[in-house]
Amino acid sequence: MRVLITGGAGFIGSHIALKLIEKGYEVTVLDNLLEQIHGVDPNKTSPLYCSIKDKVRFIKGDVCDKTLLEKGLEDADYVIHLAAETGTGQSMYEIKRYIDVNIGGTALLLDILTNTKNHVKRVVVAESRAIYGEGKYHCEKCGDVYPTERKDEDMAKGDFDCHCPKCGGNVKIIATTEDSAIHPSSVYGIGKQVQGQLVHLICKNIGIES
Repeated sequence: MRVLITGGAGFIGSHIALKLIEKGYEVTVLDNLLEQIHGVDPNKTSPLYCSIKDKVRFIKGDVCDKTLLEKGLEDADYVIHLAAETGTGQSMYEIKRYIDVNIGGTALLLDILTNTKNHVKRVVVAESRAIYGEGKYHCEKCGDVYPTERKDEDMAKGDFDCHCPKCGGNVKIIATTEDSAIHPSSVYGIGKQVQGQLVHLICKNIGIES
């Protein structure tokens, strides 16, 4: 069985690749080896890349490159889609790049699966806790709440805590469960939300598990 892992030279992707190889899968990795993650010379500065480079079919390139993505999908039975720009803070001033890669790359992958002959049975997409924004908190007065972003005036006074969005009172952090309100507070979070929605919608429409 053959698996394509986009972003497969990253921390999660490289570990998944090695585990799949142990289980007898043939693994193709598509990764651009971004210098921010892998250093100037990945052969010397990226232990993650070095751990897989001689064990997988490696394609160096961008997930937004249609030709390379089609090459990676050749004979693939499964796709694990991890390729994404990461970092919530950085996403707030590199907006176009994050949207182009995280949403555009996902859209391109799904467009190819929709409109070309392939053998893909399942697509796994990495979603993110970032879709839940600040997460779930409890207010003694209002119950479970989902605070919005911290206010500049509060932080200027040294108050970096979240507050109840209803009454403004103090809140206590509690576990954010998967059924919590989705309210991303960064470009990265919005992109991850859309990634998941696109994969689940389109895969269902074309008869591929997601």
